[in-house]
Amino acid sequence: MKKAERIQFYQQRQIDFQQKARQASGPIQAMGWLRVLVFLGGCGWLVYLGPRLPFGIGLGGALLTLGLFLYLVKVHARQKARRALWLCLADINEKEIAALQYQDPSFEDGGLYLNPAHPYSGDLDIFGPQSLFAFLNRSTTRHGQDQLAQWLQVPCQDSAEILLRQAAVQVLARQCDFRQNFQAQGFLYREQSEEAQAVQEWLKSPVRLPTRGYYRVLLVSMPALTLLTALLAALGYLEARWLFVPMLVQLGIVSAHLPTLMKHANEVSRRSRFLQKYAALMALTEATTFENERLLQLQNHLQGAGVGLARLARLLDNMEQGSSLMGLVFNALFMWSLQFLYRIEQWQASQKADIGPWFEALATLDALQSLGTLAFNRPDYVFPIPSTEEGLQAEALGHPLLPEENRVDNPVVLSQRGQILLITGANMAGKSTYLRAVGVNLVLAQAGAPVCALSFRFSPMQLYTSMRTQDSLQARESFFLRR
Repeated sequence: MKKAERIQFYQQRQIDFQQKARQASGPIQAMGWLRVLVFLGGCGWLVYLGPRLPFGIGLGGALLTLGLFLYLVKVHARQKARRALWLCLADINEKEIAALQYQDPSFEDGGLYLNPAHPYSGDLDIFGPQSLFAFLNRSTTRHGQDQLAQWLQVPCQDSAEILLRQAAVQVLARQCDFRQNFQAQGFLYREQSEEAQAVQEWLKSPVRLPTRGYYRVLLVSMPALTLLTALLAALGYLEARWLFVPMLVQLGIVSAHLPTLMKHANEVSRRSRFLQKYAALMALTEATTFENERLLQLQNHLQGAGVGLARLARLLDNMEQGSSLMGLVFNALFMWSLQFLYRIEQWQASQKADIGPWFEALATLDALQSLGTLAFNRPDYVFPIPSTEEGLQAEALGHPLLPEENRVDNPVVLSQRGQILLITGANMAGKSTYLRAVGVNLVLAQAGAPVCALSFRFSPMQLYTSMRTQDSLQARESFFLRR
């Protein structure tokens, strides 16, 4: 598939997703109005009709209306989330069209990884605007972006590892639906720097409630007693005012744990959507069929991760509901906030050791899918061959950041240790571009990506460059002294 065909492919996908998003707008609006009607109907029941009916019927009608309203809220949220996903997929395809046309696709450019002291990243424009990282990066997680940046900063010296990455990249290149769904799920929530680390530290914090056995009894017996009192009151065996006794007791118990609840509530407001994002990415990975050793290893590391993080996100969302006005009623009836705090801490105690490996596996997959997009977008690139023989040989080597119509491809041959290749020519003749093309493609090769060449054979090596010399006047050091 040539460049024009790739562009047409992305254009058709963009049109399809935009159409799906437009078709979803009508049902979303209808569901929104239905929510309003049910809410107003519930208010009318509580204010006008319910008080005029027997207590049991009035309470039953109120609970039924509440349940219907909460169900509609969830359905509406799912509809909106699906539409947001389609819009994000349309945007991703629009950006890929821009990338193929060598326009700025507005992905993260890796500016935070700029390091003037690095052996080659400054000279080769690895990070920053219009850099190699901006050209490659499709990472949707901070860990994945860090992993991709590390692969570009620290050349892999292991030929076997390079080949494993290449095989995984080739498989991912053919799985466009997976790659774009993975990106869209991640782009729906832009995580903050160090957020993943903060979540891991929070989940590894000490637990309190599950270590005290009486909480399990208390969290079952008190709501059961409250519901029994409500049932007896509805049947006329007790006066309705007796229902307030267990309700007040439960509110008192919840209030006694308010500091712990507030601590977790602060984390909920910052971490719930982050966990939902990672849960979606992990569930998508688990549900995908891979025919590759490295990808299957990563998938095995994520077994149960999507379900586990999704459950934690739901627990956090439910606990957050306890701080609302309706949560006051739930806490009085069921000790709502304490119920979910107990379950959250149970989850921490049983799963916190798995969080680190889950995040590491997802980061590797995230970095690989960025390289997979490169392999799909540039079918004219070749996968380099790592060799035990020292040297570097390439045919028709070009700089990947230059459009084909402006690029001049050249061979390069360095067949043994200590060999020097002398490049001469007039100013603006392309000497620096040629040298950068060699360096950038070597960086790509050792990251496991395809390179801009007809053929490329190399021995893994450390790369050093000295092209943009700068003295440090403040430190009173010459560039050559610092080197």
